[in-house]
Amino acid sequence: MPDLDTLLELNRDYVRSVQNSDVGRFEEILADEFYCSNPDGSLVNRAAFLKQTAVPLKISDLAAHDVLVRILGEVAIIHAPEL
Repeated sequence: MPDLDTLLELNRDYVRSVQNSDVGRFEEILADEFYCSNPDGSLVNRAAFLKQTAVPLKISDLAAHDVLVRILGEVAIIHAPEL
């Protein structure tokens, strides 16, 4: 699978895992140095992200729109402005 397709599938998995509060899946796929930018502009590390993800969401049908994947050599950045 080309890198872009793999990254887009991982992003879909990420969104599903947020929707389902699937902390176990995030423990499998997130690097120790993971950070997340929250909608309010706050930046949380992996531990804080796992803690906030464990709380079930009050919204359904979460989806990412206008996903932008930037592949920069061995690193990629995925931007999804709204969920």
